[in-house]
Amino acid sequence: MLGQRTIPSASPRVAVGVPADLLRRRPDIRRAERDIAAQSEQIGIATAELYPHFSISGNIFFDAANFKDLFTGDSLAGKRGADLQLEHLELRPAGQ
Repeated sequence: MLGQRTIPSASPRVAVGVPADLLRRRPDIRRAERDIAAQSEQIGIATAELYPHFSISGNIFFDAANFKDLFTGDSLAGKRGADLQLEHLELRPAGQ
């Protein structure tokens, strides 16, 4: 046996503070807050997917039949395009 010991007494001064500070220090509460923030972000991403996506792209290049004509002003060419993307729409009559 380790022998008899006295029961330690509590400090007469108890740390007093705002209860929210105690909650901020708890690791389980901090993890729950991060999980809620991640789920909220997923909701925002899903909401953004409901809207159409529109993009414009293009490129500029040199195009010539002969190498000596490659870097002249007439060999400069380009392409441009636009893209509109809609997610799958499920249309049903009201009330179904």
